[in-house]
Amino acid sequence: MRIDVATLRTARGSHSLRLRLAERFASRLVGLIGAPALGIDEGMLITRCRAVHTCFMRQSLDLVFLDAGGRVLCCVPRVPPWRAHRAAGAAHTLELAPGSIAYYRIAPGDRLEHARLSPPCTGLKSQRGAAMVEFVIIAPVLTMIGLGVLQASLLYFARNGVNHAAFLAARAGSMHNASLASIRDAYLRGLAPLYGGGANDVEIAAARVRAGADMRGNLRIELLNPGRASFDDFNDPALQALLKTGARVIPNSGLAFRDPARIGPTSQQNLFDANLLKLRITHGYAPKVPLVRRLMQAALQAHDAAGGGDAFVRRLHAEGRIDMVSEVTLHMHSDAIEWSEPVWISPADGKEPAPQPPADMPPSTHPPGTGVPGPGVGAPQTPTPAIGQDPPVCGAWGCFSCRAEVQPTQSYALSADVLFNFDQATLRADGLADLDALIEEAKAAQAEGQGIASVRVSGYTDQLGSEAVNARLSTARAEAVRDYLKSRGFPDVPISVRGMGAAEPKVALEACAGTQEERIACLAPNRRVVVEITRAQKEK
Repeated sequence: MRIDVATLRTARGSHSLRLRLAERFASRLVGLIGAPALGIDEGMLITRCRAVHTCFMRQSLDLVFLDAGGRVLCCVPRVPPWRAHRAAGAAHTLELAPGSIAYYRIAPGDRLEHARLSPPCTGLKSQRGAAMVEFVIIAPVLTMIGLGVLQASLLYFARNGVNHAAFLAARAGSMHNASLASIRDAYLRGLAPLYGGGANDVEIAAARVRAGADMRGNLRIELLNPGRASFDDFNDPALQALLKTGARVIPNSGLAFRDPARIGPTSQQNLFDANLLKLRITHGYAPKVPLVRRLMQAALQAHDAAGGGDAFVRRLHAEGRIDMVSEVTLHMHSDAIEWSEPVWISPADGKEPAPQPPADMPPSTHPPGTGVPGPGVGAPQTPTPAIGQDPPVCGAWGCFSCRAEVQPTQSYALSADVLFNFDQATLRADGLADLDALIEEAKAAQAEGQGIASVRVSGYTDQLGSEAVNARLSTARAEAVRDYLKSRGFPDVPISVRGMGAAEPKVALEACAGTQEERIACLAPNRRVVVEITRAQKEK
């Protein structure tokens, strides 16, 4: 039987023992049966044994039960022959000469060091698996933090884009009579970088189409100033007549000659205050990062449940969008025309109500502001200077005003199915009659002294193709019409083109069902080319 040297560490110190090693089944079964008595420094280590007997023994034994690492679990001194003992949790058993437990002062917790015993658990092994547990706990937290940082970065980028678009919208409004159409179109153009942008006209047009589609029902524009009270105080009927509009108008020209001390009784503003354009634009931004989007929506809806937000904002939150509000103030550079309603919300179906044409005012043979009526007007009245006018400076004719020449624009909508084959941008030889008639009409008008200032050709497609394909096709069709007009003797004026893709549909995609051919036929009104001719002032 193999004999090894082991070290027993107790409260008394370290002790060297010569141990017989019983590792096999036969040696564990026989043990010390028939063996001579053990010395005080001798013993037998029976591995993988938690129960022992002393049958057929000729002497008593001290039993020490060990765990897998050699740590003492319990001690049984002086076990006589024909006895059996076991210890729960024990992995090995150490048999010693009787009296050894007392001699070495062996107690639970002491340790036997031997090559066959597993070394004591080190700090590294005791921590095995801890990293996985920590990862399982912290990974969701770190993931949410990372997603939150990503969404915060996207929000910051979107916020900058929305602010930039709002400034562009206010600038366009200040130059175009504060008209809603100019403000809305400029805002959507300014959003193009947020929706992909582009390196050429086709890609930029496609980005604008995407912006317009995303903003359907998710955009609100409010005209904060000038308000109704401002128009009550500073409306200029002469400008209404000149601009041919039934809406009230606030003059912008000649501000240097106005008296800033004159305050309107209704608005409590002077004319300079009334010429400040202030817009509030509410943009419904859709978060892109999953999980964070749900958390933001829940937080915003909880805020709404507590009484926050108006109906429009609550609807945005219910749809998972975030309301981004921008307020912009600029000086007007044109005469402000009153809106029918100070708040506009983009329609969800993308269809705008038909604009009301301006009222045709009868021409006057006398300068506006003289008190002399034009045709169809009642008896002369004494002119009443509008608030902000200074009679001693301006005289009876009122303050001078730089009158803008309003150039009328005519639109001609041509069916793309007549001009082109389906999904093509080459003009059909049998579909040019409308273009030829348009060319002849322009030539005849020019011969009569009615010139053309500019022409814009806009191409539109249906909603069946992708945004990029529709933008490219609509641009190519507009360019084909422009080239044909120029080649057939159309008056030599600037002709611009733009591809609108599937924007401003006449027929909604949801309204068309059936086979592909039936849907194509149903969406035919959307496929068109619109030629807008801006007339110049008639030559005298």
